[in-house]
Amino acid sequence: KPPSDVTPDQESVSMESMVTLTNQRHHTQFLTAIKLLKCEKYKEAVEGLKVLMTAVQEQPNYGDYAIYARTKNKRTTLSALNMFTALAYEGLANPKKAIEFCNYAINEDPGWPIPFS
Repeated sequence: KPPSDVTPDQESVSMESMVTLTNQRHHTQFLTAIKLLKCEKYKEAVEGLKVLMTAVQEQPNYGDYAIYARTKNKRTTLSALNMFTALAYEGLANPKKAIEFCNYAINEDPGWPIPFS
């Protein structure tokens, strides 16, 4: 049970909500990739997410990054996109690539909690 001073909103954050895109076309690409991921079309999801990550990487920095908070910024967005890509690789039964993209996510935003700690 969470401490009494933690509201349900503070208890967990949806990974989708961590993605902040400044371009409507990119937002549409993101929604498509998430739909593909949820429909278990992992290969197509990986392809779409990689295109989207490249587009975001090419943009100038945006938002304010803070290691202790998941805020609307480029680093947290790229981190979450890498985690979605890792999930797709997990669905493709490719643990090496899944771990690789988890590591990319942590490199972008080291504020992720350490799994199983």
